[in-house]
Amino acid sequence: MTILHSIKSKLLGSFSLILIFLVVVGTINFFQMNSIESTYKQLIDGRSTAVSLIKDLSIAINDEKIATNSYLLYADEASLEQYTAAIARYKKLSHQLEAIINDPDEWLLLQGLNLLQIQYTNYAEQMLDLKAQNKTADYMAIGSTNIEPISKKFYEAAQKLTGIQESLLKEGIANAETQTAATQKLSLAISVLAIIIGLTVALWISRSISRPVLLLSNAAKVISGGDLTMQQFKISRKDEIGTLAASFNIMVDHLRRLIQEVGINAEQVAAASQELTAGAEQTTKATEQVVEITGDVTTGAERQLSTVRDGLKAIHYMSEEAEMLSTEAKAVSKEADSSSHLAQEGSLSIRTAIETMRNIEETVSDISREVTVLGERSQDINQLVNVISEIAGKTNLLALNAAIEAARAGDAGRGFAVVAAEVRKLAEQSAASAQNIAGLVENIQEHTMTTVQKVAVGTHVVSSGMDAVLAAGNSFDTIYSSIQGVAVQMAKVTDTSQDISKSTQQLVSTFEHISAVADNTAAGTESVSAASQEQLATMEEITSSASALAKMSEELIGMVNKFKV
Repeated sequence: MTILHSIKSKLLGSFSLILIFLVVVGTINFFQMNSIESTYKQLIDGRSTAVSLIKDLSIAINDEKIATNSYLLYADEASLEQYTAAIARYKKLSHQLEAIINDPDEWLLLQGLNLLQIQYTNYAEQMLDLKAQNKTADYMAIGSTNIEPISKKFYEAAQKLTGIQESLLKEGIANAETQTAATQKLSLAISVLAIIIGLTVALWISRSISRPVLLLSNAAKVISGGDLTMQQFKISRKDEIGTLAASFNIMVDHLRRLIQEVGINAEQVAAASQELTAGAEQTTKATEQVVEITGDVTTGAERQLSTVRDGLKAIHYMSEEAEMLSTEAKAVSKEADSSSHLAQEGSLSIRTAIETMRNIEETVSDISREVTVLGERSQDINQLVNVISEIAGKTNLLALNAAIEAARAGDAGRGFAVVAAEVRKLAEQSAASAQNIAGLVENIQEHTMTTVQKVAVGTHVVSSGMDAVLAAGNSFDTIYSSIQGVAVQMAKVTDTSQDISKSTQQLVSTFEHISAVADNTAAGTESVSAASQEQLATMEEITSSASALAKMSEELIGMVNKFKV
């Protein structure tokens, strides 16, 4: 195979040809689009700018006119400055427009606009001078006879110049569109030619590849059906297809030899697997007998171990109960001693409480008497508050009368009126304070009555408490005698429970030794049983594998027989 005849070179050649056409189309489009872009740029930079400048000239003339009229009305310096700025802006715009105009007719129209602007400026200067001389009628006559006609002519000339620019702009756009259409047609023609050539090359390459590949595909289908008797391919091509055909011939030859060898080996494996199956079945039967015997031994050992463990649990439970009994007995004995001491202390506390309750009863009686006196004093305070309120009311009346008299006295009584007003304020404040005090006294009286009632109830409760405390003292004496008897009995129970705990501990040690021996016996029998079961499982797997191997050998022989070699 050489590079000139390879599929790679054919594909590269065809795609290179198509790429050349694409490069040609792209180059033509690039230069044409640059030309169109340049044309549009000239139109935008030239014609559009010219139209914009012409409109700006009209705006400048209009600004000059507005500034002139404003100055004629108000005679202010700001209008005069706007007038001067409008003239300067017009000159600047005129120079810019003159620089981009190339057509003689347009240049003449621009000169006409400049001439009209000069005339307009001259008349405007005259009007400004007449305004300075206060000759209103004269500058108004100039405005109506000269300024307005010049403005009208200027706008008409500007419209005409704008129309010429717009016509040239439309003509340039039409030329650019014509150039664009021609470029599109040329690109379309070259693209169609490239597509035709590409399809032709693609059809030729696809047929040169698909035919031999189809032959190889049909041969592969025949081989997949088990027929290896076909003849070798004779394709005399020096590209990848020729190499593929040669490799396919070699593969068929190797496959034919492989099938023959597999058939021979499958027959040998089938014979060996049958012998292995027979030996494995005999070994499996012997192992099953061993498993049954070890299973019986294991079951007996497990039962014995279960019985020993149950007995050990019962002994442990007895030992724990004995220890708990001993502990509880000790605790109860301690509690009995503590209760005896507490009962004795309680009896002493009851006696102290009786004395305290008596003191409380006396104190409550004293409180009741003091609270009663407090109620009587609050009534006295209430009477004093009423007197203060009456005095404040009378003082308020006197202050009001004094204020009236001071008002009658005029300027002489003005100072007295101030004093009367202050006295009235103090009287009102005193009345308000008296009312607040009366309210507080009423609250104190209410709380005092409540306190008297509660003290009476407390006195009754204290008397009841005295009776209850006396009864509790008698009960504590009885409890103290009973607890001393319980303490003696619990001491005997504690000694007995300690003896039981020692005996159960010895019994636990004996059963633990028996349980350890039973565990070792059960573990040994379980190990033997597990080993026997593993051996049985292994032999069953060997038997199953040997059977499967024999079956696979038969299937393999059947599959090999399907091939024709």
